[in-house]
Amino acid sequence: METYRDLIMALAKVIIAVAWADHELDEEEIESLKDVVHNLGSTFDMGSQISGHEWEQLKMYMESPVDQEELDQLVINLQDAIRTDDHKELVLTALDNVVTSDGEVSDEEQAALEDIKASIDDVGTGVGRMGWAVRKSMGRRSKKAQSTVTLGSSVISANGELDMSGEDLRRLVLAAGLMARVAYVDREVLAEEQQLMEDVMKAYWKASPEASSFVAKVAIDEGTANVDQVRLLREFTEVYDRFERAKFLEVLFGIAKSDGDISMEEDREIEKICRGIGLLNKEFVDAKSKFT
Repeated sequence: METYRDLIMALAKVIIAVAWADHELDEEEIESLKDVVHNLGSTFDMGSQISGHEWEQLKMYMESPVDQEELDQLVINLQDAIRTDDHKELVLTALDNVVTSDGEVSDEEQAALEDIKASIDDVGTGVGRMGWAVRKSMGRRSKKAQSTVTLGSSVISANGELDMSGEDLRRLVLAAGLMARVAYVDREVLAEEQQLMEDVMKAYWKASPEASSFVAKVAIDEGTANVDQVRLLREFTEVYDRFERAKFLEVLFGIAKSDGDISMEEDREIEKICRGIGLLNKEFVDAKSKFT
């Protein structure tokens, strides 16, 4: 099965390079750029997330801007990687997702996106427009992502009281944030769903009752409305290995079924999370089969 590795990497390098063009990126903008690049894989097949080895290749582009000659070559490499109409359509969809992922797109940004799409074959002015559109999206994401930072900080600040290391708390709160996302699909977190979240944290993460209750409440109160889901998925992928992520799908299906049935909306939400944390459709199906 084709996994579009070359295409994703070529597109990622262009997006990173144009984000830097004529612009100094601060620390939070770099983090937002990582979110944008991490989210690229979700446009393609399940399992198309950028791997740890590939991230190492992209780090050099994240650290400093490239000159115009190298940018031109990266664009040529992207054009060469677009070998079929299917490839082109996927690239256009990915670019659309980059610009519109937070749902706040101005008429000017939409016009820029159409220019980029129209010029993808020969690029030209589309490169400059792409850089502008990516930076606008990053700016909004930088602000929104502070809610994710706040979610973690609320828990980490209680470190002394909860008797867990900062790293263990970070892992716990990221998992709780995704559990809350599934529980909140119907716009309400039921008491049994919150209780199951707490029970799961005690069983899987060996968290104390106090820590489980506190983290679940923070994740539900702060996470369901404000957290940047792309940032949450990226950070979750960074701290959990593949085996842990695959097993976590079973936790999510357990949360979904806590009220009796797994709804279509819950199923779709877990599938999105599965894509976002770099797992395959087979891993999604295997986890779901244990609850149906």
